[in-house]
Amino acid sequence: AVDPDGNVYVADCGNNRIVHLFNPLKTVYWVKDFGAKSATDPGLSGPAQVALDAEGKIYASDPGHGRIVVFKPSGEVCKAILGSGEGAFKNGPTMLAVVS
Repeated sequence: AVDPDGNVYVADCGNNRIVHLFNPLKTVYWVKDFGAKSATDPGLSGPAQVALDAEGKIYASDPGHGRIVVFKPSGEVCKAILGSGEGAFKNGPTMLAVVS
């Protein structure tokens, strides 16, 4: 996912993280990675999709935990969206789109 300011977010499923890069014009720079396990969150497990909203929040599918995780631009977890009942993610979320 890319925003107009040159921020690029990539789902790095093999390393269970989101990578934040910055591309101001012709060169891509490493900024940080996030999504690791913490005291309050189990971390990402095979993230596959990334999307952004107009406020700069980053949404990542987390199929290994059957959820979508919302991050602040800093990489801090805002919330996790779990499917339940008929809306449960049977094989984890397989697609992701954000409309804001």
